[in-house]
Amino acid sequence: FPTSDDAFPLIKKLTYKPHFEKAFQQVFGKTLVCRNFSVAQSYSAIPVGQVLPTADLVDVITGFGLAMFQGGLAIAAPVCFSLLLVQIVMGVIGRSAPTMNLFAVGIPATLLFGAIMLAMALPVMAEAITQIMADATAKMQQMAGY
Repeated sequence: FPTSDDAFPLIKKLTYKPHFEKAFQQVFGKTLVCRNFSVAQSYSAIPVGQVLPTADLVDVITGFGLAMFQGGLAIAAPVCFSLLLVQIVMGVIGRSAPTMNLFAVGIPATLLFGAIMLAMALPVMAEAITQIMADATAKMQQMAGY
């Protein structure tokens, strides 16, 4: 049985004679009384004492993880790719001018270019984040059984 105050076993609230205990355990032994309907729905999504989640719940959870990974990749990929190009250009410059101090030039150039690319990609990221949040909310509601 759950140990929280949100739900408690009905059998603890009933009074009966001791010789009727087996009958009461049979009828009311697995009945929980929940504080409100949302708590009751959470227990129906993942039942108490269930060791492994159902196949549908595993599908929803893996879909949620996949959506999180795809969302993170969609947000970070443009800026990361542009910073990779900056590093390639710095490598070519370092090869063509070996006496140039790449740390003095490369780090500020990378920071400046990264900030510019982040500012340019921010409107696209906002749309992606909004879509990711809407998808995440739908997946969580599906996981909770709403």
